Amino acid sequence: ADALIRSDLQAKTDRRKAYLDKMAEETNNPDHKRALTKLLLDQEQVSMVLAAQEPFAATVVEPASVGPKPDWPRKTLLIPALIFVGIFLGYAAHALKRR
Repeated sequence: ADALIRSDLQAKTDRRKAYLDKMAEETNNPDHKRALTKLLLDQEQVSMVLAAQEPFAATVVEPASVGPKPDWPRKTLLIPALIFVGIFLGYAAHALKRR
């Protein structure tokens, strides 16, 4: 099972590297080249980890794809929105109470 997982991941990594190499050659934008180079370096790292003959289950091959902190909700947007909702609900409750 370890060899099957390793060969499958190596094939995917090789396809990604070929695609990133091709795209890096085709682009003229320096920022795009820099981003593609960083992605290519990440794939090279995966290839090096796969080349080591360690048990696959004990190796972290791909880094986490999600950051440690959530992107949403943003406090700068959430707090004013909740204040306005609170004002509206308070006004609605006050208007209903007066009837």
